[in-house]
Amino acid sequence: MRQNDLTLAPHKTETVILKGPRKRAHVLFEILETRVVPARQLKYLGVILDNRLTFGNHIKYFIEKAQTKLAVLTRPLPNIGGPSESKRAVLCGVIQSVLLYGAPVCHNVINIAKYKKMLLSIQRKALLRISSG
Repeated sequence: MRQNDLTLAPHKTETVILKGPRKRAHVLFEILETRVVPARQLKYLGVILDNRLTFGNHIKYFIEKAQTKLAVLTRPLPNIGGPSESKRAVLCGVIQSVLLYGAPVCHNVINIAKYKKMLLSIQRKALLRISSG
């Protein structure tokens, strides 16, 4: 399918049906003779959307991503005396930006104790690793 020199790639198309309180019948889409089956979740602009809009998997994914970045960025820091003020500011900014990406969309998840504890844990770990000794 071409329009304005753009081509649709149906084999790359992903869908998710956002469910409400009512149950829906099984839905299939067909685009240019390619069947597209709705998934339970997909990643769109870096935010993981699931069919019930719970955003729990989004929080878990970004906490793992923040832990990986924290480990990589704090590895070269000195053990004695701690990092300089500017290095601490950069590290804290990187971790916070990873954790806050998509926050306006999934802010209700923070009210769930399990996810709140996970977020506070990674923030505490980041602050302990970048504080001066």
